[in-house]
Amino acid sequence: MPVDSVIEPYFRLYKGEETNPYDEITNMDFKRFWNLEKQWALFKNNEKYIAEALDLYSKEGLDDFCEDDGVPMEFKAYLMCRMVKSPHYIYQTKDFKKKYFEMCYFNRNRFRYYKGEDSNPFKKKDFRSNFWYGEREFIKTHQSIKHWEAQGRLVIEELEQSCNDELLSKLKTYSPETLGLIVYIKKHLGKWCPYDSLDWVLTY
Repeated sequence: MPVDSVIEPYFRLYKGEETNPYDEITNMDFKRFWNLEKQWALFKNNEKYIAEALDLYSKEGLDDFCEDDGVPMEFKAYLMCRMVKSPHYIYQTKDFKKKYFEMCYFNRNRFRYYKGEDSNPFKKKDFRSNFWYGEREFIKTHQSIKHWEAQGRLVIEELEQSCNDELLSKLKTYSPETLGLIVYIKKHLGKWCPYDSLDWVLTY
């Protein structure tokens, strides 16, 4: 199987390397999760293994755990089983959830600007810098896209009542998910720059 065919958009660490670039002295968690991501390619087509993992995942009450983060439940179930049931790890279910949050797993394909970088690749005055920051905070604070989709619908309803046809027409060009993310970014960054115009948000 070609290396690039197993790199999933929700992987955080594995980029196709043959050997693990992380060491257990400086970052044991990264070393472990790099191995888990690489090994996922060996298990993701094993229907029997995945079925067993999903069954255990469900029994642990995790069916709705981060259900709208764009990461397949099968992958989460695999991580949980390897961490909780493998003799190589000593985690409990609560530890899996904590580690999953710490690793900030998400589907890179859902975001236009933030792709998991450690630092902002855009210059400060570049509007894309704000979008990158907003998307990163959305992930790191574990926001629910369903919640923000609902907030986006409220914005649409308010604009329909105010008869702001120009803005309403613009916002309706976005998908519910994208509109929800825009509303989050506007509200989040509005806390830090309340006197600045946020019209740039509509250029997302």
